[in-house]
Order: sequence, then C-alpha cells, then structure tokens
Amino acid sequence: MNRKAKRSSIQLKHDILKILSNNEEHSISFLERKVKSDWDTIKNHCDELEVLNSVEYIGSKVKITEHGLNDFESFKKKLE
Repeated sequence: MNRKAKRSSIQLKHDILKILSNNEEHSISFLERKVKSDWDTIKNHCDELEVLNSVEYIGSKVKITEHGLNDFESFKKKLE
C-alpha cells in the first residue's frame, strides 16, 4: 500500500502562513490548491489561526496579520 504520511497540524499551519506571508489576501480555495489539502481542513486551520490572531478574514478571503508573520518565523525555526 502506497499511502502518503499525514502532515502534522503545525506543518499545515506553517504551509498556510507561508503562502499568506506575501501579505496578500487569498481565498480558501486558492490555499486549498497551494497546500494540497481539502477545503474543510484549510478552513478549520484558518479558523484556528484567526483565534490565535495570526490571520484575519476580509470578506471571503484570508490575510496574515503582523502576529501571524511572527508565528510563521517561529514555525520555520521549529520545523528546520
């Protein structure tokens, strides 16, 4: 059986923040394609990141906050 290993929750959040680190607003669908995960998973992780003040929703799009940029740097160090 050839199954991919599941990514950790931290890895998925890191991947989301990495894409958002360009300071542009992106839709959940865009993140879904880039992170290669399903829509519900991306939405749930973005909701968690919003509670942590790492991202904010602007209409139907997501944008990283200043706090989120700091979180991204922390994730990078932990995942290296």
